[in-house]
Amino acid sequence: LSSFRPIKKVLFLWGGALPLSAFFLAQEYWCKCDIIDVDTEAIEHAKKLIKLFGLEEKIRLFHEDAYKYVGTEEYDVCYIAALLIEEKKKQNSLFQHIKKHINASYFLIRSSHTTRELLYKKVSIKSAKKYLHIQYIIHPKNHIINSIIIAKKYD
Repeated sequence: LSSFRPIKKVLFLWGGALPLSAFFLAQEYWCKCDIIDVDTEAIEHAKKLIKLFGLEEKIRLFHEDAYKYVGTEEYDVCYIAALLIEEKKKQNSLFQHIKKHINASYFLIRSSHTTRELLYKKVSIKSAKKYLHIQYIIHPKNHIINSIIIAKKYD
């Protein structure tokens, strides 16, 4: 992150019905956020909340499968939801797809470790390293559930 610049545009691969991270970034930091989600019901709930909070200019929703999404825009950060991470076999295809089709400066991947894996799947670092350059891995040692992996594409 030594070449850090302000974050202006964020892509969320899965945002869910309550995309709080996108709300926070849009409201507090004026980031533009695009959310990809395959769940029609989640998209509908999120649309209502976005309208309620007056964030239509800052947050866009796309009903699409993250494993098939082909990004045409450039993002400062691509945020990959923990629930998108499934079994190791699918992780390989997800990371391969991201490398080929998502144009982002950084990738923030939610994962888990130790007993927290009961709630969320753990990202296979070995799989991720095949396609992305891992910059940092942060495991919480308190009440926070998710670990965070920060990565970039290989040059």
